[in-house]
Amino acid sequence: MKQLLMPLCMLTLFFVSCNNSEKAAETNAAGSESFNLAAAKDSIDAVNAVFAKAMNSGDSAGVVALYTSDAQIMAANMPTFAGTAAVSSFVGEGIRGGINNFKLEAKEVYGNDEMLTEVGVYTLKFGDQADTGKYIVIWKKEGGKWKLFRDIFNSDNPAPPMPPPAKK
Repeated sequence: MKQLLMPLCMLTLFFVSCNNSEKAAETNAAGSESFNLAAAKDSIDAVNAVFAKAMNSGDSAGVVALYTSDAQIMAANMPTFAGTAAVSSFVGEGIRGGINNFKLEAKEVYGNDEMLTEVGVYTLKFGDQADTGKYIVIWKKEGGKWKLFRDIFNSDNPAPPMPPPAKK
C-alpha cells in the first residue's frame, strides 16, 4: 500500500499543478480573472450611443472627449489625424459638412482589460448623400474609461470616378 501512496501523491500533485498552469494561462490571455468581455462590449455599445448622439446633435467637443489624448483617426484617402487637436479638426469638419443620421453597430469586440478591438459597421448621411461602411476601433482605458485610441474606417460605396488626365 505504501508503494502506491507515493506515486498517487505525485500524480495528484501533477494534476493540481497542470490545472493551476491552465488557470494562469487563461488569466494571462484575458488580462485578469475579473475581466468580463460581455460587460466591456456593453460599455463600448454605450460609448457608441453617446458618440452617435453627439455627432447627430453637432456636439464635436462631446465626440472628441470620447477619444484618448493620443488618439489617431485613419480615414480613407486622407492622412492620419493624430492627437486631440487633429481629431477635433476632423470631427468638426465632418459636423460642419452636414453629417447626420449617424449610427454605429459593433459586430465583434475582443481583447482584455487594457485594450479592446471593435469591428463594426456604420451608416450616415453627409448632406443628401448616404454612406455605409465598416470600421475597426482599438479602445484603450484612459482615466478608468474606455476611449477610442485608433479609429479606421472606409466606405462600402464605390469610389468616385477618376478625373480625366489634364491636357498638356
